[in-house]
Amino acid sequence: IYAGGGIGWRNSVFSSTPTAGRETIRGTSVVAGVKSASAGGGFGFQLELRWIFLDGVDFDPRLLTLGINFPLTNRGRRPGVVPPR
Repeated sequence: IYAGGGIGWRNSVFSSTPTAGRETIRGTSVVAGVKSASAGGGFGFQLELRWIFLDGVDFDPRLLTLGINFPLTNRGRRPGVVPPR
């Protein structure tokens, strides 16, 4: 289980008019999630909820993501440990 937060800037079109110009707006975000331990092949799962609070706009984006994590290299292996076949 993990949680965090911080500040950031989002550059986007914040108007309902598609021809409106892009703006950069400062905001804060809160994140919470759960991550599984790596399974036999190094695969793991992650579920995360992120809520972004933007100053001066009428909406606060909320994102729910589901991820599958897998190693790209063997850096996580311990020396002298033979992986299962």
